[in-house]
Amino acid sequence: MAKVKNKGLMAKTGMGIGVLLFLLLMPLAALATDYTSLGTITRALRYPMDMAVSSVDGTVYVVDVLSRKVLTYNGSYLYKGSITAVESPLAVAVSPAGTVYLADNQTKSVKIIDPATGQVSGTLMKGGVMATFNLPRNIAVGPDNTVYVVDQLADSIEIFSAANTYSDSITGLSKPQDAAAQRIIDPDTGEVLEAKLYIIDQPVMQDGSVISDPQADGTLNGSRIQVYDLLTGSLDEDHAFPSFGSDLDLGEYISPIGIGIDSQGYIYVSDSFLHVVFQYNPADTDTPVGSFTTGNVIDDSLSTPLGLTVSADGRLFVTSSFDGSVKIYGVDAIAGAGSWMNESPVADAGPDQTVGEDTTFVLDGSGSTDGDGILSYTWTQVDGSPVWETPSVTSDSPTVTVAANTVNVAPEGEILSFQLIVEDVYSKTSSPSTTNVTVNNVYTGSITINGGDTHTNNPNVTLTLDSTDAAEMRFANDSDAFS
Repeated sequence: MAKVKNKGLMAKTGMGIGVLLFLLLMPLAALATDYTSLGTITRALRYPMDMAVSSVDGTVYVVDVLSRKVLTYNGSYLYKGSITAVESPLAVAVSPAGTVYLADNQTKSVKIIDPATGQVSGTLMKGGVMATFNLPRNIAVGPDNTVYVVDQLADSIEIFSAANTYSDSITGLSKPQDAAAQRIIDPDTGEVLEAKLYIIDQPVMQDGSVISDPQADGTLNGSRIQVYDLLTGSLDEDHAFPSFGSDLDLGEYISPIGIGIDSQGYIYVSDSFLHVVFQYNPADTDTPVGSFTTGNVIDDSLSTPLGLTVSADGRLFVTSSFDGSVKIYGVDAIAGAGSWMNESPVADAGPDQTVGEDTTFVLDGSGSTDGDGILSYTWTQVDGSPVWETPSVTSDSPTVTVAANTVNVAPEGEILSFQLIVEDVYSKTSSPSTTNVTVNNVYTGSITINGGDTHTNNPNVTLTLDSTDAAEMRFANDSDAFS
């Protein structure tokens, strides 16, 4: 996997002349973050729009709006199947408890899916009946299993308890796109110290300028991402993100679409127009707006990134919608917090061995380690008489049996050297580890034929008789004669 550093913004072409001119006047470089590409999901995808990852079994759920399905993949990103119980899926979310929620644009509802069967097991409820929405654009689930449904056409977010019943609404928004919930708990007392909902909000635009659309308390301010304090029930004006603008170093947006938060509080925002994902460090929450001015960018040739999510173990999943893929990253966040960097596996070829010729021995790489799981073991003979027809042998087993009788060992013996490289489930490989096998010659003594040719330390001697007459062969072993 490639380690990518300091990649600047790469704006896509094919846009209107006015917009292109606008972008040419923008600074086309921004602060970059280090990240590791962990893989790409493409199978069965046509236009992925949203995704979620189960912290229970690692299943990846991807909403594909063209196929009108939800595709599922295992923790190694291999295709599992599809969920077709929802007619027109728009968004998906998975609670920490493993409950799967699907927004259905056909029925304007949010269905609850049984992950074992892929079938509908219930819906979000309001007033004793199925809750309906004008446009259930997105779903977020908080650490406490509270469900937040982004109703874009109603300019609101509807809140449901962990029991899937309606509890409250956040109103007065402007075409919200997505939301992400964060909760900070005192580990000693269990007290909730902070609970916030980050909301991508679309202010009214006119001639490229933001028109503030404030509530009575003046809290909207035209900001593109609102911060809603769930403890006080109000928008946190002091910590709203920067508004629409052209300064990428300040993290200003043109079209923010998806938002996610990792376990350390780092915030990730996709911009479908700029084809990038911004990363924000909210560590200094006492500093208004400035807390989020250090915007870092992941581009990696993303094409219309729409949805994104951060898994429980810190992997960042982004839909690169226009090229029909989901890309997965390990991100080295600011000051090293909140990172998920896939470490290389460590190969262990085992201790050196000494064996006799005409036997078998086992190469054992079971001491190799990787936190994610080892996918394959590749052994390569790097010195000595060949024991395989090909230089290397690859297996999903850590051990391989070698026949030493394929080696014609000299009287002084021979050393065979083998190198092991292992590969993890994210295609990252180890540095080589080497083990040596000394093969001793176990046959001693000699045989002399007709007082002439002498064969020493050789278990296989062929005698050819070239005579039509009867022949007699007599053998002597030291002082013991036999015939």
